[in-house]
Amino acid sequence: HAFREHMLVVRETLESLGAGEKPTLLAFNKVDAVEDKDVLHALDIEYPGSLQVSAISGLNVRQILVRMQEFCDSVNTTMTF
Repeated sequence: HAFREHMLVVRETLESLGAGEKPTLLAFNKVDAVEDKDVLHALDIEYPGSLQVSAISGLNVRQILVRMQEFCDSVNTTMTF
């Protein structure tokens, strides 16, 4: 799948910016467009802790905000929406 190549480029870019060791949240967007639900199940297994998101259906949108807030709380940073 092409997303793996894209993820590699993102990781390399973060490394080149000195941000390779920063915490990240991996989210797969537009999962409502994926017809093969086995692919979504495989993503859960291959990328534990990642989120599958759909802005159209609202799937896990709130969960992304919760995880971001949890991170901010852990480093004593305030996040406003």
